[in-house]
Amino acid sequence: MYINSEASKYILNKIIKQKKINFKKYNLNKYKKEIQKLKKDYKFISKKNFFNSKYKYYFFWEIIRAKYSLKELTLKKRNQKRKSDKVNIEFSIFGKILGYNPSLLSMLIFEKEFKLLIKTQKFFEEIQEGCELENIKTKIKLNVIQSISKGELEIITPLCPDYEHVSLGMGLYKYTFNKLNDGLGLIGKRLSKIIVNFHNILSRHKIKFKHYLYYGDFESYSDAIQKRLNISEDEFIKRLEKSSIKMKKKNK
Repeated sequence: MYINSEASKYILNKIIKQKKINFKKYNLNKYKKEIQKLKKDYKFISKKNFFNSKYKYYFFWEIIRAKYSLKELTLKKRNQKRKSDKVNIEFSIFGKILGYNPSLLSMLIFEKEFKLLIKTQKFFEEIQEGCELENIKTKIKLNVIQSISKGELEIITPLCPDYEHVSLGMGLYKYTFNKLNDGLGLIGKRLSKIIVNFHNILSRHKIKFKHYLYYGDFESYSDAIQKRLNISEDEFIKRLEKSSIKMKKKNK
């Protein structure tokens, strides 16, 4: 869902000049149909002279304004001396949702995906704020939306074993791996603080979900790890089972 600005400029300039487009140049073959339609529409509109503007990409901006139901376009002049006659279009809504400003071609091609992200933005903002999460990546948002659209959201949370850890300050911790306890563990404790709120947000938005919590470590059967912890494989598993039972009791 990303087309870089260089590729965007190349395609839009070819459309404006009605020149042949080399789709392989920027690996855009899969968007050939959408781009060819843009080219056809531009040819039709330019002949009718519907948009009489000194701004080069104004036609495409107007399409975006119509597609996303924006009341008006906010134009901002560039600061560069050589580009004093050029302007930038400001779409703060996209920067806020995606974490970056998408190219013009991206907004034209991925209309369906962007509209879906705009519609669900409030939900993801609640998740981030209520669960003290950092900015949720666009790819993850789309995966969540896709799962919800299928009827039920399945969430799998891997939990690290209750390894000994020390505080580094500022909310940061470091595992020492010198000892394995049978408590909730560092990640488990953090999850316990937010899981009720997380589930409440999902329920409030009437989202059906199942949340699976699994303790484990891909290195749990490493001889080096077991030697360092001074426990056997069987004892390692028993302590994980105890951690699982405690987590289940705490979050009934």
